[in-house]
Amino acid sequence: MTNATDAALQSAIEGWGIARLLSYQVSPAIEAGKFETVLTDYEEKPMSIHLVYPEGRHAAAKVRAFIDFATERLRETPAVRQYA
Repeated sequence: MTNATDAALQSAIEGWGIARLLSYQVSPAIEAGKFETVLTDYEEKPMSIHLVYPEGRHAAAKVRAFIDFATERLRETPAVRQYA
């Protein structure tokens, strides 16, 4: 048992058992054919991603730049985009 995502993923890839991970964490391994999903009937519903910051629409330029950057990167990530 481990609480480190990378260790759990690598152990599952090497055949040491199964791992419960989030879709974006395993999508590169799935696409490479190194990892497969099991127990799909028991998957939880997708969760929304929220970027929360205290300034609201009047955020500092650096905060707004990060929000824009993060939003674009999340939308480009296939494992996240499929639930958008």
